[in-house]
Amino acid sequence: MAAEYFNSSDGEFDLDSNRFPTLVKRVLKAMHKDARANRIESKKTSKNLVFSNGSLYQQKAGWSWWNRFNAFTEIVLEQPAGTIPTFETIERFMDTFVKLVKLKSNHVPSYIWLKHGVENVIAFCKFEYESFEITKHASRRIDAMYNHLFREGRITKDPTVERRFVGSAIVRSLITALLSKAFDDGAMNWDLINSKCLSIVLLASLGSRAGDIALYEHRVELQMCCASCCSLHICIHPPTCE
Repeated sequence: MAAEYFNSSDGEFDLDSNRFPTLVKRVLKAMHKDARANRIESKKTSKNLVFSNGSLYQQKAGWSWWNRFNAFTEIVLEQPAGTIPTFETIERFMDTFVKLVKLKSNHVPSYIWLKHGVENVIAFCKFEYESFEITKHASRRIDAMYNHLFREGRITKDPTVERRFVGSAIVRSLITALLSKAFDDGAMNWDLINSKCLSIVLLASLGSRAGDIALYEHRVELQMCCASCCSLHICIHPPTCE
C-alpha cells in the first residue's frame, strides 16, 4: 500500500507566544491596578512632549533658533502657525537672518554658528512635523546657500576667538590665582590644590593631561608620568618686574 502523501505546509502548529509568563507578575499586577490612571497620564505626557536634546545649554541654544525661525515664518513670510516648512523656507530664513544679526565685534556671523543654528531648526522641524524631510536635493540647496553667503562676505569661516599659546606668564597667573584663593579662603585638601597646579604645568609643558599614558621605548618602569617625576616650587616672595 502506497504511503499517503503528507505536505508539512498543511499542518497547523501552536506557537508558544510567551515562554516565561511568570517573570513579570509584579509588573502585570501594577498595570492592572493603575491601568486607567496610567492610560490618562501617558496620553497627557505624549501630547505635551516637547523637543529636547543635549545639555541645558544646548537646549536653550536650540530653542532660541527655533523661536527665531517661527518668528520669521509668521512675521516676514506671513505664514499661519502650523504651516509645514520646506527647504525653501530655510533658505530664505538663512538669507534674511544673517542681515539682522548685530555682533558686538562688528564682524559678520560665523559659518559654524549659522550651520549649528540651521541644524537645530531642521531637528525641530523633524520633531514637530511628521512629513517634513530633507532630501538630497534640499541638502545641496542649503549647502549652496552657505557658499553663496560666504562668497558675498556675509558669513566668515575665520575663527571668532583668537587662540594663544599657553606660555609661562599665563601658567604663572593661573597657579598664583589658585594658590592665592586657597591661602585666603582656605582649602579642604591641599593635595587637590597641588594636583590642580601640577595638571596645569603638565598641560602647558607637555601638551598632555593628567592621567595620560606616555609610552617611551627606553623606559622599563611604569609607562606614565608620576607625581614624583614633577616638582613644584612655591616662592613666598616672588620677584616683581618693574
